This record gives sequence, C-alpha cells and structure tokens, in this order.
Amino acid sequence: MIIKKTPSKWFLLIILGFIVLVESLYIIISVSKKQPITPPAAVFCTADAMLCPDGSSVGRVAPNCNFSPCPKAETPKPNNTSTWKTYTNTNFGFSVKYNPVFNPDEVTGSGQQLVSINFGLMKNNGFNIEISTGDIVGYYRNQIIDHVSEKIDKEERISVDGVSATKLTYKQVIVIEKFDVSKVIVNKNNHDYIITALSSDIDQILSTFKFTDSPSSLDPTVTWKTYKSDKYGISFKYPKEAKIMGDINSQLFTIISENQAVSFLASNNPNNYEASDFFLKIISPSNPDSIRDHVFFSDAKINGINFILFNQDASYFSQQSQPLNGYQVKSGSYIIGLNFNKGSESLINQILSTFKFTD
Repeated sequence: MIIKKTPSKWFLLIILGFIVLVESLYIIISVSKKQPITPPAAVFCTADAMLCPDGSSVGRVAPNCNFSPCPKAETPKPNNTSTWKTYTNTNFGFSVKYNPVFNPDEVTGSGQQLVSINFGLMKNNGFNIEISTGDIVGYYRNQIIDHVSEKIDKEERISVDGVSATKLTYKQVIVIEKFDVSKVIVNKNNHDYIITALSSDIDQILSTFKFTDSPSSLDPTVTWKTYKSDKYGISFKYPKEAKIMGDINSQLFTIISENQAVSFLASNNPNNYEASDFFLKIISPSNPDSIRDHVFFSDAKINGINFILFNQDASYFSQQSQPLNGYQVKSGSYIIGLNFNKGSESLINQILSTFKFTD
C-alpha cells in the first residue's frame, strides 16, 4: 500500500511568500523605469568679476559660485646677460649687450638709414639695431604692414634707458616658421634707434641698451658749418674742416672731407619737370628715353622731404671712372642735386640728415 505525503502548510506558505516577493520586486522595477528622473535645480551665480594680478578678470562658476582661478603668471626669463659681451657705438652714442656666440655685423646704410648692426639671426635669439635720420612712428607701422606682416598685433608706449619709445608687435615668417616679433623705436637727438627682436627676447635686450654720449658728441653735425641759399630755398650742414672745390656761392661746387666727396648742383627747371625726368634730359637731352633702362630711381624720404635716389648702371656708363649716384629734389623752379660716388655714403647721409627747405 502506497501512502502519499501531503506537503505541510508551512512549506506551502513559504513558497507562496517567495512568489509574492518576486512579483512585487518586478512591479517596483517596472514602475521605476517608467518614471522620469527629476534633474537637479539650475544654479545661477552672480555676474560679478575678480581682477587678477595680470590685469585679466574671472567670474564665478557653478555649482558653488566660487571665482575661477586666475591665469598662472609666466615665469620670467632669468637674466643671464651677465655673461654677454658689450657692443659700444661711439658714432651714435649707445651700447648694448649681446650673446657672445654672435659677431656684430655693422653695415653702413644709405638714404634715411644711416647704419644697421646685426647681432645674429632672430630665430636663434639674435637681434638687429638700425639708426635712421628719424621719422614718425606711422612710417614704421606702414613699412611692417606693407612688407612684413598683415597687421600690428599690439602697440605700446614704453621707456628705454629713460627715453620714451614705441613698441610694435606683429607676426613675421622667419625661414618657414611664424614668430611674434617686436620692433622698438626710440627717438633721441634727431635719430631713430630701431631695435628688432623676437618678442620673447626683446625685454632682455632692452634692459642692456644704454645711451652713452651727450648730444654734442652724438651728433657730429652740431659743430659743422651751414650752407644756406635764399635763391634755392634750402640749407644743409657740411664738415667745418671740409675743402670746397669751386665757388660755394655758385650753382656747382664739391665738398671734400676725409677722402669722401659730395657734389652740389642747382639746375634751373623752367618746365617744372619731375626730378627723375629732369635727370634723364640732362644726361641725354636729345633722347632721354634711350638711357631710362640704365638709370635706376627710387623714392627716399629723409626728414620728411621726398628725394629721388638715382643709381647709374656701371656697365652702361663704363666711360666713367665710377658710376654716379645721387639724390635730387625739387625746390621752387630748381632741381637740387647732391651727387656722390661709392665710398662717400657716410658724408652724404650726414649732409642729408641736416637738409632743410628755408621757404
């Protein structure tokens, strides 16, 4: 006889409770998935700002509405110029320090530029100093935009050895890379001192730049004699020890000083020709166009006066011992010419730096 055991009621209750628990959990999970999650409330901070040491400002940020941290200040470059050499220029009265791995390269200029000294390539932390007869800052600004960069990124007024200066910062491609470059223009004693370097190097270089001489020794023309003509409406200075060939009161004479020579010529211009056309007609009256391709003209602005600089083709004018170079400018009904040969650049530049109209 087989006897069937009947499960106890406690066992059945346990099984039933487990089933109810599972179904309850399923219902809870299903409902929670369908209910949207409420996002946290938006935090709005006050719109005030905090001024940082570098001049910038920061605002408050959520969720705690604390101020954002200020930008970290750049660590200044250590001043290692103590090991640099000192370059001194007695002609223009200044000194500057430079990295001893470079050798200063001094080149005599022409026209407005009197001299240029290179202290290595800017890409390799070198720099350049030019001395010119002086011009407005706008001239240098336009030169940069016309020939070097699309725009001036920053223009500042600074001080260089106690003298007010202008710093122009712009981007320049050097070899194939683009760098931030700064050009600083300092005007002292009617000369512009133009210092150009990478923006990362310029302050260190400027910290070593010093003016060394008094105005009288800086500008040798202070003691020069003055030529003045009411007839031609001009004046300029020339060395007091210079020899004059010809009559200085005539329309043609030559100034000779220390193996350099500059010839003065005042020519009547009744037809009011431009200086370049007048020069060609003087050289070849019957056919001036025949030599037009053999004389090179360029504009030269000196002390605010617009000169024409001409250079003769040496191979074409081979009958001359040296090709002639010169500056010409219109003055009333006259063309004033100051002509010079190679080797007389220093004398002509100093004379031109003193040239003035008297009318």
